Amino acid sequence: MQNKSHFSLLKALWQIKFITPKGLFTWGKAIHSEGVSLMALLRFSAETYPNKKALNSEGEELTYLQLLEQAYALASHLQQKYGITEGSKVALLCRNHTQAVLSIFAVSRLGAHLYLLNSDLSAQQLSDLSSKNKGYQLWITDSDLPFVKGRVVTTEELSTLLSTNHTALPKVARGGIISVLSGGSSGHYTEASRKPSTTAFLPPLLALLRQIGIHRQQSVYIPLPLFHGFGLATLLISLAMGKQIWLTKHFSSLETLHSIKTGEIEVLIVVPSMIPRLLQHPNASVQLASLQTIITGGDRLTLTQAHLCLKELPNTQLFNLYGTSEAGFFMLATSEELRKATTEIPIGRPIKGVACKINNPSPQGVGELWVASKWAMSSRQGKWQATGDLVYRDPQGLYYHRGRADRMVVCGGENIHLDHLEMVVEQHPLIATARAFTIDNPTLGNSIGLEIELIEKGALSEERFREWLREKVPYSSALTQIVFREVVLTSTGKRPSSGITQ
Repeated sequence: MQNKSHFSLLKALWQIKFITPKGLFTWGKAIHSEGVSLMALLRFSAETYPNKKALNSEGEELTYLQLLEQAYALASHLQQKYGITEGSKVALLCRNHTQAVLSIFAVSRLGAHLYLLNSDLSAQQLSDLSSKNKGYQLWITDSDLPFVKGRVVTTEELSTLLSTNHTALPKVARGGIISVLSGGSSGHYTEASRKPSTTAFLPPLLALLRQIGIHRQQSVYIPLPLFHGFGLATLLISLAMGKQIWLTKHFSSLETLHSIKTGEIEVLIVVPSMIPRLLQHPNASVQLASLQTIITGGDRLTLTQAHLCLKELPNTQLFNLYGTSEAGFFMLATSEELRKATTEIPIGRPIKGVACKINNPSPQGVGELWVASKWAMSSRQGKWQATGDLVYRDPQGLYYHRGRADRMVVCGGENIHLDHLEMVVEQHPLIATARAFTIDNPTLGNSIGLEIELIEKGALSEERFREWLREKVPYSSALTQIVFREVVLTSTGKRPSSGITQ
């Protein structure tokens, strides 16, 4: 059985031209030309799939060869006009579109340190980050995003440079570091940085080939922002396999349905909260009929969301990925495991090459998840690191999320994990998404508020909900505010973790 699995994997790698003689030669040639940078990956794909459609963004289409040519031209102009060289610091503050993709590859090729910044950040937060990193030599931004101090070029301005003459680029041994921000839902940002590597992306890629069979599909829709680790990883792996990638500046359920139907898209990458928002529309299952695979990640997948997806799209395989910005993607739950779930959804099993342990488990087996992987952020490769997530492992080796270690509050002497409360609330068959938050309370010190998004508006009253909840948790009296409304998400598809959304 194991030999058959190895043969299938080798066959998949052959099909995406990674281990053919020509493919190996092309990799070597690309690295010799572009150094160990993201541009080398793009050059491999451009020489392997030159005339294949690579990117569809806002109605603009580029082939792999056109994408490489424009990324190379942009790198040349960034060097000549803005002085970006090896070691420069460049901040990228923009939404998903062609210029964002080109900028990622161009800056990497120059050996500069690229900071992918969250487009939800305020001007003050951006200023604080700039000060923390001792300033950026250049800001690349969309013109409608917050004003920043420093040398700024808009993505609209950069797009006008691509048709002008450009010069050859100097050799680099390695592309620049890429940093993404984690902790965005809490507002307390930390950086996760990685150096380009010829092998770091292989374990996640092999898991996608072995367990999902993603090499059999041709088109991928990515509504996740590229400044999010999950969105960036999806983009890079899709490009490495020669997929046609569809991007959108903002997630819109109607626009997504339209694009998937008209583009006959086969793979959808989403944050779980997007699932009920897509399926709430009439005839959504018809518009999504081309989908063969849905991959969720970046947040907790609930039982209601998973079962809704599997019920409405019975011919579509659903997979759940788990990871962190610091450690990367390292767990996967298969469609079969999700179908078997009856009380809660597993976050998965560790993929090959990952070590996991539960630190200081309680008598019930719940403790903080620690992980070690070779493709973690630069300073933590192969080292044990805490994820901040509380988990439980069942006898079959499946892991289940039990909340965040930093989202525990004390209400009237009772320890309450807000993530666990959200998970309990989302077990209700009429509830799509819930968000718990703390409220200052003169009697209890703290009390709990809830925002609840129903699958169907008006289907559940507060009185009926409270009656249901009293049977599920012992601290329902600490819940002093309930609001039924659409849960406003961050641009990464997550729920903010503090305060009620205005």
